[in-house]
Amino acid sequence: MPSSSKEQLLTFIVVTIIMGTSFIPIASAARDYWPTESWRISTPEEQGMNSTKLEEMVEYLLGPSALRPLSVLIVRNGYIVFEEYLSSTYDENRTMDIYSCTLSILSALVGIAIDEELIESVDTSVLEFFSDREITTDVEEKAEITLWHLLTMTSGLSWEENTDPIAMKNTNDWIQYVLDKPMLRDSGTYFEYNSGAAHLLSAVLQNVTGYTASEMAEEYLFGPIGIADVDWDTDSQGFTDGTGSCSLTTRDMAKIGYLYLNNGTWDGVQVIPEEWVMDTQQSLVSVNTIKDYGYLWWIYRGVGAYNAVGFWARVISVIPEYDLVAVVTGYDNYGDFLRNQWKHALTEWIIPATEDEIVPAAPIDWLTVTVAISGVSVVVLVAVLVIRLRR
Repeated sequence: MPSSSKEQLLTFIVVTIIMGTSFIPIASAARDYWPTESWRISTPEEQGMNSTKLEEMVEYLLGPSALRPLSVLIVRNGYIVFEEYLSSTYDENRTMDIYSCTLSILSALVGIAIDEELIESVDTSVLEFFSDREITTDVEEKAEITLWHLLTMTSGLSWEENTDPIAMKNTNDWIQYVLDKPMLRDSGTYFEYNSGAAHLLSAVLQNVTGYTASEMAEEYLFGPIGIADVDWDTDSQGFTDGTGSCSLTTRDMAKIGYLYLNNGTWDGVQVIPEEWVMDTQQSLVSVNTIKDYGYLWWIYRGVGAYNAVGFWARVISVIPEYDLVAVVTGYDNYGDFLRNQWKHALTEWIIPATEDEIVPAAPIDWLTVTVAISGVSVVVLVAVLVIRLRR
């Protein structure tokens, strides 16, 4: 074999070994700033996007039978490239209830609590956190419900989202209301959206940390990324409302998405465990032919986006392939219909507005790679290959 061919083959083998080593962390794209204090603004074109398509997207959303947005904000490469407030009531400083997007924040807090070793794992039985509560129905079946089931909406508890939240909030003990619901199915066998199950997670966090979920978020999540203007209700017993009611500005909603886009890191700090963020993006449970579900995040099939979704068209979309975060808030609610309108906006205008087909990978930090590899085994393997190639 000619010398040059040997060198090319050797280079290919070494790169293959390096790229195939699963324990090398995938670094976030290099950032020239972090929007902790404030976002920087750029034109779409400066960040490789077509402004005409983005304007067409808003026209579509404002059209007949669409979701009538209050605000639309798009971040690419860490810069706000599009931001419009379509009602005189709202601007970049006005908070609004993000409704069930709140659940995606709860998910982050559970991941942080596990990383802090306050919770053993997602496989822990939920009843372990409520040993002081009396469970009178389906005790053995409920003992099988784990945190994983609450995070994926597969608890098996009987729940009707149109009526049970109202009934629960009319009681003096939301937690007991949920725990008293009978089992309808075996846990882990069926997706059923259950905001009451999410409220149990709020109580779990308070039980293991001594903080309410909102206090924990302020210290471990909102504080590190510069979110200060937050309103978040509590239930009648002082537990942070896990069913919704967290209020943020549109720009701060984008910060949540941007934190996830960067694999849970923010300005050199690992705010949410990277593994948790990776798990969140996985289609853990099939919902229907259009959507799957991760850890309290929705995954649109065929789009490459995972989404925090709330009532009244409150959505945070994270699109890693294109280094994009897109946020929309609206004031019409037509369930899946309006959410499909947003999916259509993503697939027909926002993603196609990226002029480059795919965001180039960040330059390889060879020093980091070298340190990350457990060098001995790789060096030995390469040495053997060199000897064989020279024969």
